[in-house]
Amino acid sequence: MRIFTKKSFEFKNADGESVVTRPIDFADVPDWVTSDPIFAWGKKDGDITVTETAKEEAAAEKKAAEDIDAQAKADADAKARAEAEAKEKADADAKAKAAADKSK
Repeated sequence: MRIFTKKSFEFKNADGESVVTRPIDFADVPDWVTSDPIFAWGKKDGDITVTETAKEEAAAEKKAAEDIDAQAKADADAKARAEAEAKEKADADAKAKAAADKSK
């Protein structure tokens, strides 16, 4: 079975065998990985996509790239908000200090 994973996963079976995947990559894995609860959770969360055709592989790669871009934009927006809030606080602190110094 061929899968695309957005994160690194380690699947294990009752015989002690394990299979590890790399993030944002395709992997050929044995069918027994579907019995591992981690596989079900990853698939439910959208972090694992089973790909059977070249078209499905391309779609999985495209979706992962879109998700990465969206996360990068969200991170940049959060950073910009945090910086703006820090600047506002610094400006307010400076005004308060100036007012306190003026009243002395």
